Amino acid sequence: MSLSDSTGIESDFSANNLSVTASDCDPGSQIKNFMHQEYATQYFGFTPQSFINGIYNAMVEYIHDAMEALETCIQQEFSDVITPEQTNEATRKLQSYLGPKIDACFDYLEKYLMKNIFIIPADLVLPEDKHHEENHYTLEEDRTLDEKIAAVRTKILAVKYANSKLQQRLKDIAAVKNDMDKFLSQLETLSSLIDAEGVSDVKDALIHTVEKVKRLTEIVQEMKSS
Repeated sequence: MSLSDSTGIESDFSANNLSVTASDCDPGSQIKNFMHQEYATQYFGFTPQSFINGIYNAMVEYIHDAMEALETCIQQEFSDVITPEQTNEATRKLQSYLGPKIDACFDYLEKYLMKNIFIIPADLVLPEDKHHEENHYTLEEDRTLDEKIAAVRTKILAVKYANSKLQQRLKDIAAVKNDMDKFLSQLETLSSLIDAEGVSDVKDALIHTVEKVKRLTEIVQEMKSS
């Protein structure tokens, strides 16, 4: 059972714990805080904030139980002097008074613990992170690596250029082959026509045709002369 069920004091505590700052909305700060929490978990076995929140929540429960016990005791022992309504009202006022005081005390406690107790040494390297220390590179090694990367990049560009030229040559060869296929098809068609006409020798046929043309030309000339 929470304090808010009877008094509302837990709402004051929660408002204090849920305050949001500008840094909480900054992605860079969030990542940094997350990494810090991860390292703190490895180092302490828990996050400091979860430890503090655990104490805070336990304290809230103890106060609630104490207030309930006090209210019950007063109603039993002094029922002839004070009414239950007056007891409840007095308890509410007491808790409303204690809320800000306890919040202020826990703010101070949290700052003290985070500053003086839950400290991660700047030079601390956990066993699981030891391998990072073995992978430090000198400036010369970095420079050499950059040169190798640049050389590989140049080779990659050269291969890409050569592949581009090769692709163009293949396209040109394919175009020539296509033209040759068309020419061979035309020759086959012409050969079929020649066979259909019964011509056995194309060369002889051409010579015979040329002679006929010459003869016809001579006849025409003679006719013109006469």
